[in-house]
Amino acid sequence: MTKSIRPRARFLKHSLILTLTAFSLGGVGLQAQEAIETPRPHLLSLQDCISLALQESPALEASRFDVATAIEEVRSARAKLLPDLTAEAPVQALSVSPTR
Repeated sequence: MTKSIRPRARFLKHSLILTLTAFSLGGVGLQAQEAIETPRPHLLSLQDCISLALQESPALEASRFDVATAIEEVRSARAKLLPDLTAEAPVQALSVSPTR
Protein backbone atom coordinates (compact mmCIF):
# COMPACT_ATOMS: atom_id res chain seq x y z
CA MET A 1 0.00 0.00 0.00
CA THR A 2 1.35 3.38 -1.00
CA LYS A 3 1.06 6.41 1.11
CA SER A 4 -0.79 9.23 -0.52
CA ILE A 5 0.39 12.79 -0.11
CA ARG A 6 -2.15 14.96 1.51
CA PRO A 7 -3.65 17.66 -0.72
CA ARG A 8 -2.25 20.47 1.44
CA ALA A 9 1.29 19.04 1.31
CA ARG A 10 0.99 18.48 -2.44
CA PHE A 11 -0.12 22.12 -2.85
CA LEU A 12 2.89 23.35 -0.83
CA LYS A 13 5.26 21.15 -2.82
CA HIS A 14 3.95 22.48 -6.14
CA SER A 15 4.01 26.04 -4.83
CA LEU A 16 7.63 25.65 -3.82
CA ILE A 17 8.56 24.23 -7.23
CA LEU A 18 6.75 27.04 -9.02
CA THR A 19 8.39 29.68 -6.82
CA LEU A 20 11.88 28.29 -7.43
CA THR A 21 11.21 28.06 -11.14
CA ALA A 22 9.96 31.63 -11.22
CA PHE A 23 13.07 32.88 -9.39
CA SER A 24 15.40 31.00 -11.69
CA LEU A 25 13.58 32.22 -14.79
CA GLY A 26 13.45 35.71 -13.35
CA GLY A 27 17.23 35.70 -12.97
CA VAL A 28 17.62 34.62 -16.57
CA GLY A 29 15.16 37.31 -17.61
CA LEU A 30 17.10 39.94 -15.68
CA GLN A 31 20.35 38.85 -17.29
CA ALA A 32 18.74 39.02 -20.72
CA GLN A 33 17.32 42.46 -19.94
CA GLU A 34 20.73 43.69 -18.75
CA ALA A 35 22.35 42.33 -21.91
CA ILE A 36 19.84 44.22 -24.02
CA GLU A 37 20.20 47.47 -22.08
CA THR A 38 24.01 47.54 -21.88
CA PRO A 39 25.47 49.56 -24.74
CA ARG A 40 27.14 47.38 -27.30
CA PRO A 41 30.49 48.26 -28.81
CA HIS A 42 30.50 49.35 -32.43
CA LEU A 43 29.25 46.47 -34.57
CA LEU A 44 31.55 45.65 -37.46
CA SER A 45 30.34 45.27 -41.00
CA LEU A 46 31.73 42.62 -43.32
CA GLN A 47 33.93 45.23 -45.01
CA ASP A 48 35.29 46.32 -41.60
CA CYS A 49 36.15 42.71 -40.74
CA ILE A 50 37.92 42.19 -44.06
CA SER A 51 39.96 45.38 -43.73
CA LEU A 52 40.96 44.50 -40.16
CA ALA A 53 41.96 41.01 -41.21
CA LEU A 54 44.05 42.39 -44.05
CA GLN A 55 45.76 44.85 -41.73
CA GLU A 56 46.52 42.27 -39.05
CA SER A 57 47.52 39.31 -41.23
CA PRO A 58 51.17 38.26 -40.66
CA ALA A 59 51.32 36.57 -44.07
CA LEU A 60 50.14 39.75 -45.74
CA GLU A 61 52.74 41.80 -43.88
CA ALA A 62 55.45 39.34 -44.94
CA SER A 63 54.30 39.59 -48.55
CA ARG A 64 54.52 43.38 -48.33
CA PHE A 65 58.18 43.04 -47.32
CA ASP A 66 58.70 40.62 -50.23
CA VAL A 67 57.24 43.18 -52.63
CA ALA A 68 59.47 45.91 -51.19
CA THR A 69 62.51 43.65 -51.62
CA ALA A 70 61.56 42.88 -55.22
CA ILE A 71 61.14 46.59 -55.99
CA GLU A 72 64.63 47.32 -54.64
CA GLU A 73 66.10 44.46 -56.69
CA VAL A 74 64.50 45.92 -59.83
CA ARG A 75 65.98 49.35 -59.04
CA SER A 76 69.38 47.78 -58.51
CA ALA A 77 69.17 45.92 -61.83
CA ARG A 78 68.14 49.12 -63.65
CA ALA A 79 71.03 50.98 -62.06
CA LYS A 80 73.48 48.47 -63.55
CA LEU A 81 72.19 49.35 -67.03
CA LEU A 82 72.99 53.04 -66.63
CA PRO A 83 76.42 54.21 -67.75
CA ASP A 84 79.06 54.45 -65.09
CA LEU A 85 80.59 57.90 -65.15
CA THR A 86 83.78 58.64 -63.31
CA ALA A 87 85.86 61.80 -63.44
CA GLU A 88 89.30 62.77 -62.27
CA ALA A 89 90.84 66.18 -61.92
CA PRO A 90 94.35 67.09 -60.83
CA VAL A 91 94.67 69.20 -57.78
CA GLN A 92 97.19 71.98 -57.95
CA ALA A 93 98.32 74.13 -55.15
CA LEU A 94 98.75 77.68 -56.30
CA SER A 95 101.01 79.96 -54.46
CA VAL A 96 99.85 83.46 -55.22
CA SER A 97 100.75 86.58 -53.36
CA PRO A 98 97.86 88.65 -52.22
CA THR A 99 97.20 91.75 -54.18
CA ARG A 100 97.02 95.11 -52.60
